[in-house]
Amino acid sequence: MNHLLKVLMFVGFGYILPAYGAQAAPIIKNLDCEVIELVEGNLDYNRLVCEGVRHMQQGHPVDAGLTFEKAMRMPLFEFPNFKLYPRLALSYFRAGNRDKAKETLKKSELALSVLIGSAYCKETEKGFRLVKQEGIAPESHYESEIARRMCGAAYEYVYSQRSFEIVLHNARLIEAYVEAKKEIDNFK
Repeated sequence: MNHLLKVLMFVGFGYILPAYGAQAAPIIKNLDCEVIELVEGNLDYNRLVCEGVRHMQQGHPVDAGLTFEKAMRMPLFEFPNFKLYPRLALSYFRAGNRDKAKETLKKSELALSVLIGSAYCKETEKGFRLVKQEGIAPESHYESEIARRMCGAAYEYVYSQRSFEIVLHNARLIEAYVEAKKEIDNFK
């Protein structure tokens, strides 16, 4: 795992959670589920998220995956739609598609890297590219897909927010990624 993700995990979970408790970053209460991926003010998206979560809880990973895919195709107002990658990866994995699960985890890590600032969007004459802080483009054939999903002027404000609550929320998104990665990587 990327060094910066490890540092954020250490800071977020080693100091922030014990000191301030789980209430510091709001989890939107919606319908019949309370999960970190919900988006304030987007009932249609939130219904799909909750439906996918319900499918997973009921042991129907194929239905969950289809529902999460549908939710990820929805445009979200002024926020990139990437939060469901870990759940989508788990649905693929539990449905028996380990390759697609691992591919989706790689997309999740790259999107989270943009979110926390260890990679950033750079506009070129051919469109947006993802660049690491050192100036080297991440080595991934998913880079253009994630650039399309994560880059654009509408999202610059999202990446510039640095409140305590935002950092904690982002740490929870990373935690969801790490938990999915553990389940998928630990399968023998």
